[in-house]
Amino acid sequence: MRTPDEQNFHLLFLDHLLREGRVTTDALAAFVGEAVDLEALREQARAEGIPGEKQAARAVVARLSEYPVRDEDLASIDLLASDGGDDIYMFLEALVDIDTGGEEDWYDTSGVPDIRRCVNVTRVLADNYFQGLDCTLLTGLPAVTEVALGMRWSNAEALLAVPALRKVSARLPLPPQLVADLRARGVEVKLPPEPGDEDEDEDEDEDD
Repeated sequence: MRTPDEQNFHLLFLDHLLREGRVTTDALAAFVGEAVDLEALREQARAEGIPGEKQAARAVVARLSEYPVRDEDLASIDLLASDGGDDIYMFLEALVDIDTGGEEDWYDTSGVPDIRRCVNVTRVLADNYFQGLDCTLLTGLPAVTEVALGMRWSNAEALLAVPALRKVSARLPLPPQLVADLRARGVEVKLPPEPGDEDEDEDEDEDD
């Protein structure tokens, strides 16, 4: 049985399949309908509001996480990222007849070992729903050149062992020594402004 985090992560794979035309929404809907009473979930969502919508969405996510994805399909993935408007979230919400705009934390996920199946991924944008990335999971991915970290991550020092890494950005400061070591390796590092820097930028704009 997959954990809720693993179930959510599997949605990133399915979104890729949808965008690439490797699977259809009809096929996914049929797969969900084989094991889930969708009408009962829709009724629950209508009757209970947000609590019911969340439970309905989670039931569908759990079923979707069982949809088989071949290694050859995962080998075609070059970007791992998430956004509320992604096809898979819009499909899921239409299926359950809810409308959150895909902006609920029900879909949050962090890096799990399945990421290692994406052997040709070049960019990992671990923000929005995809946060909490364990950076050690990236060290076995030979093609990764860019990593964006959100508000949560772990083992950032493992970025030094990502073989093809060329660019790192983060929404929170990284350890200064790690930043220095990455830059010494030729990695471009983009960090959030230091306190006070934003005010200076605003002053410069006003002078202009």
